[in-house]
Amino acid sequence: MFLKLDVMPLSFVISGTPVAPGTVILEGEGSSENLHMAWKVSMNILENASGIATRTGRLIGRIHSANPRVQLVTTRKCFSSTKELAIKAVYFRGRPAPQARSFGIGTDIHAASGFHGWS
Repeated sequence: MFLKLDVMPLSFVISGTPVAPGTVILEGEGSSENLHMAWKVSMNILENASGIATRTGRLIGRIHSANPRVQLVTTRKCFSSTKELAIKAVYFRGRPAPQARSFGIGTDIHAASGFHGWS
């Protein structure tokens, strides 16, 4: 998205990396108009995906404390045009994803292939 808006990515935190509150996770350089568009869209996407990943991680922790052999699976329901992002958020749930390094939505999704649950 940054590149489509002519915003040059300067630094970023790799997808799936847990971060502390206040951590800068993405920096870019460009016109104020394009930076604002990139910020607004990125903020909405990150808030949603981070919420899914955080809650999924907490739920898995609670499940595994009761029975480590139980698996959590997800439904296919998500808000419009975000299926790949939602699957990725559930799958990585705070685990590092070193292969996920692009800035485009949909181009760094590797989560669903052959995956049927967590152990």
